[in-house]
Amino acid sequence: RPAGAVLPSLLGLPDGLLMEEYLRTASMSGLTGDLAWLDCGSGADGLRRPWELGPDGAHGLSRQQRDAVRFRVAKGIKGRPGDAPEGWRRWADAVFHPPQPWRQLLGAAVRAAAGAPGVGENHSYRRPSRRSAGVPGVLLPSLRRSPPRVCVVIDTSGSVSDAELGSALLEVAAISRAVGGRRDLVSVISCDAAAGIAVPLCRAEDIPLVGGGGTDLRSGFARALRSRP
Repeated sequence: RPAGAVLPSLLGLPDGLLMEEYLRTASMSGLTGDLAWLDCGSGADGLRRPWELGPDGAHGLSRQQRDAVRFRVAKGIKGRPGDAPEGWRRWADAVFHPPQPWRQLLGAAVRAAAGAPGVGENHSYRRPSRRSAGVPGVLLPSLRRSPPRVCVVIDTSGSVSDAELGSALLEVAAISRAVGGRRDLVSVISCDAAAGIAVPLCRAEDIPLVGGGGTDLRSGFARALRSRP
């Protein structure tokens, strides 16, 4: 038996019980100062301990220092992936490649394509050209920008939940509003391991989403590129 082993008698408990029974009855609240090392501290439950800050207080790490520590730990886990649990490896991957705010990135891309400045490519008589003033008696058309056509590829594989599919349909509705409400410019392709047909947008809640198999979105992207008018 190692020196300093924690015995049931040290915690005022009877001998011979199971671990589950000790966990239900053990308490660290009555420990004296010399036994405070048995308490795992705030790292276990998030509650502050009076002895952790010391008599003079303590200064926590700055944001940059915390990021540096986090990066060093993740680097150590990535360097020896065979010795680390799967949960820690996923955490280390997220530190090196943090998840991107895809909603903001998608919205910015659609808004940039729909409202980008520049010379239009379509002639329209809805608003006369400013050059008409230099040609009396002639009505010149103005150049108008046409909103972009958008083809949305939705992942409908078996790993995608109903809530995520509903979120995707909400994004489709937002894209149709971003292109000026022109639903004829928006089409949707549902894709798991094979791409479905490009369905024009009538109402977002009526889009048939078929799938449920594996995941291979390359066929969906290929069909979207072929669906250009």
